[in-house]
Amino acid sequence: MEGKNIRNDANQLSVLHYKGEPHKIREIQLLDFRNLLRQQEIITNMLVEAKQKKDSLSFG
Repeated sequence: MEGKNIRNDANQLSVLHYKGEPHKIREIQLLDFRNLLRQQEIITNMLVEAKQKKDSLSFG
């Protein structure tokens, strides 16, 4: 589900950037921010999973 949202946001951003409509700047900034937050959440989850796997190997 997250991948689909990221692809949709990225597509929307590319369309808005291509059009270069000045009144859409705020919308672009919000989409950029939302996209960055999703990416940060995915990376954080990957880090937590990696640490958990490392810990389970250490005590296994």
